[in-house]
Amino acid sequence: MSGVVEQIRVIIADDHAVVRQGLAAMLTPRYGMNVVGEAATGLEAVRQASKLKPDVVIMDLNMPGMDGIEATAAIKTNDPQIRVLVLSSFNEEDMAHAIMDAGASGYLLKESSADELIQAIRSVYSGHLILSPSVMQTLSSKESNRRDGYPAQVDLTPANMRCCRVL
Repeated sequence: MSGVVEQIRVIIADDHAVVRQGLAAMLTPRYGMNVVGEAATGLEAVRQASKLKPDVVIMDLNMPGMDGIEATAAIKTNDPQIRVLVLSSFNEEDMAHAIMDAGASGYLLKESSADELIQAIRSVYSGHLILSPSVMQTLSSKESNRRDGYPAQVDLTPANMRCCRVL
């Protein structure tokens, strides 16, 4: 069918109802997105992702029970095609490394604008790695001092920044 725009299927996982409802209201079909589910816990996000097969899960890190890092790892284990975009107020080095190691496709801070979030969803859907500038700085600041070998697909050296989009 010509003229039909593919909708990006999204699940919103955040323990705050007002955040979920606000994001759902913002991500209307006019932006080419369809919110197919919401989750208040990490376990609920894993179950929703398994059942609804979204394209992108917007994931908070701090949730009761199973946190966003564990939920992301479980979602990616169950279905590697699902993209996870972290939307969090936390920008701590250990959390940033852990969520990227878990398979997240992007990491934005909740201080990001609506336009940045919409662009990030589209970008991770298209297969790009998305990091807000402060998260990029957090991930790369001590990269050379890490001994555990950060995954090769997320090479954050300045010469290789073409692999990533920074919002």
